[in-house]
Amino acid sequence: MSRAKTVACLAGDGAGPELMAAAARALERVSKLHALERDDIHLPYAGEAVTRCGHALPATTRAGYRESDAILVASPDEPAFAGGASSGGRPESCDGLE
Repeated sequence: MSRAKTVACLAGDGAGPELMAAAARALERVSKLHALERDDIHLPYAGEAVTRCGHALPATTRAGYRESDAILVASPDEPAFAGGASSGGRPESCDGLE
């Protein structure tokens, strides 16, 4: 039996949580269709991470997705957090995700 694949889910901010919910439903259907075992881990990202951790792409998030088999990114585009000094710039450019 193969081990479950880990998917790092980075919902971000703005419409991200809604997009992530829809993507997760689709991924669940595909997983069932193809008998794939999957573990989702939800990590703070973009505006959500700035609010919770003080940085758009905190070290705990980077460590989490580096240990995952796949990364699912929804939306890093909340205008209130775009490019500000406290956000650390666009989060996807912080660690080569773009």
